[in-house]
Amino acid sequence: MRLGFSIYWFLGGAWILLFSVLSCFSLFAEQADRPSDLQFHRWTKQLSSKDWILQAEAMQGLGRWKVESAVPEISRILRDGGSPWVRGRAMVTLGQIKGREMLDFANQASMDESPLLRMAALETFELVGENNASPVVKKLLQDSDVRVQAMAAALYASQFPEEAWPVVDRLTISNQTSISKNLLRALAHISSDASLKRLENIFEAADVDGQQRRDLIEAMSVADDRAIPFLARVTAHYDSQTREFRVGQDILSSLGKETVSKTFQAMLVDESTLLFENLASLVAAVQPTPKLGDLLAGSWILRKDLPQEAARSGMVALSRIAPARYKSFFSHYLESEDPETRALAVRCRSLGSVADLFEIYRRHVQDEDFRVVQATLQSLQRVPFQFRPTGGLLNYLTQPLRSPNKEVLHSAIKLLGHRGVPEEFEPSLEILKPLLALEDTETREVAADALSRLGGYERFGEVAKAQGYIGNWKIVGPFLNNRSNKGFETIYKPEEDLNAEKYEAEYRWDFGGGNGNRTLELTWGDAVPQDVTGAIHVAAQMPVPIKYAVAYAKSVIESDSDRTVRAVFKLNSRMAQKLWLNGEVAIDTVQSPSVHHHSESTVVVRKLSLKKGKNLIFVKTSTFEGPWWLTLRLLHEKEKKMAPGLTQVFPGS
Repeated sequence: MRLGFSIYWFLGGAWILLFSVLSCFSLFAEQADRPSDLQFHRWTKQLSSKDWILQAEAMQGLGRWKVESAVPEISRILRDGGSPWVRGRAMVTLGQIKGREMLDFANQASMDESPLLRMAALETFELVGENNASPVVKKLLQDSDVRVQAMAAALYASQFPEEAWPVVDRLTISNQTSISKNLLRALAHISSDASLKRLENIFEAADVDGQQRRDLIEAMSVADDRAIPFLARVTAHYDSQTREFRVGQDILSSLGKETVSKTFQAMLVDESTLLFENLASLVAAVQPTPKLGDLLAGSWILRKDLPQEAARSGMVALSRIAPARYKSFFSHYLESEDPETRALAVRCRSLGSVADLFEIYRRHVQDEDFRVVQATLQSLQRVPFQFRPTGGLLNYLTQPLRSPNKEVLHSAIKLLGHRGVPEEFEPSLEILKPLLALEDTETREVAADALSRLGGYERFGEVAKAQGYIGNWKIVGPFLNNRSNKGFETIYKPEEDLNAEKYEAEYRWDFGGGNGNRTLELTWGDAVPQDVTGAIHVAAQMPVPIKYAVAYAKSVIESDSDRTVRAVFKLNSRMAQKLWLNGEVAIDTVQSPSVHHHSESTVVVRKLSLKKGKNLIFVKTSTFEGPWWLTLRLLHEKEKKMAPGLTQVFPGS
């Protein structure tokens, strides 16, 4: 039986507000761990408050946890409380703590002039579970207050359902659009053909989204197996995401499994398909058995009048029961004229055997509806790696790789990256180049990542170039620097002769614990990009460990005409750079703020004027105790894409 303050929902005004607050508290208390001693202390102090809401809240908690030390103060409230309502709360709380000892007082309260105390007495009888109170309850069936009658009817019906029916019939026959929770519980307790028919009439008369229907379903928690067919039909009126559905589902799960199964069997082959959409979800939630799944699949696949919503719900239900068992059901709906149904069929079919999916889905990967294509591409990720489509994956994905739909395009690119083979790198690069040329988009990053997976780190440079990043650098260093970046102001030999074969540089050990100072002989070395942005980890190119250092880098860009481009480079924390173009300073010293966190970077954008033919880019870069990376990208002067007409060549070629 349900306890708490539900009997007072109809009292109006402040009582309704308090019922809501305390009901929420009660639900929370049922699920929470035992409160702390401090909480018990707070509740005990609240009992002496003049605020009846605080008193009621405290009694709710103390009664829930049967705190006997609070009995004297709660007894005082029962005796001297400021209103019949709060005295009634005290009586119920003492019933929770003291049990049968409160029966005598409840008997006296059942004759009190206040209907609130009479109802509290009935709640105490229900709480204690004492059948000896039935004469008192029976008497209250004739009470002058209809609210007392309703609660007495619910309690009496729980003990003597047949005897209670005449009273409950009288109280519910006239106005079936507004029935109290207690009368709904009384009807559920009785669960006779007549009372269930009355409940059905009440349900049909109530607003579709109104409280009356919700109250009715919750009241069915006290019904027995005779109510299963009615409860199943009522619950199937609601979507699986609603509270009404979840309550009905929980109640059905607690009732007789055989009767529930027979009810579902009858409903699954019913002539009317009105409830089929939610019925499938209900079956899967309450009894996801192959027996019911086979009946659903075998009968519904033959229905010409089956709504597409029901077909989709059926697929979801069968997926929960045993997806591999119902492969033919899913395959049937792969041919549906409804794109949403086709898309779901694609997803459900992939939950079974998957080795042949590439061939099964060959038409669906080219479907006219993007939802079907998206479902297909995502489902194909489930295929074991050793299985590939005839003609190669790149050819298989030709159409989705041209899709204007962003989600489809990204899914196709990701599938290519994860499931393609190295032999497909070069043709894939050609197809994806227009996407790689975009300035700053998620699509470019997705394409670059896919190509990096296809080609491996050996092809990072090619992917970087396709995005406008400089992927060919020669680097020499380290040259001396310090914490204040003074070395960046020093003109080292590469600035005087950048084509020398070797340079001598002083090296200072900056890590402590030894003396590694010496003179280094440095030469230009090819730098390998660390990722598809062409990023060079400068520190990793140095022949010795460094903490503070200066280095030089050079690269050659060939342009098919005179043009202005935007040069974009990143500066990590505690780093500086300077750039020369064809021997002239093009970007003067730029230094990142030294207060930046190491994970942050500064983006610098400057315009460069390239000449037709070869252009030498020469960079001076330094670190003074921070991350040290070199990244440079050349973009169109105005449009959001890489600069056209440029070719990267190795310096000296």
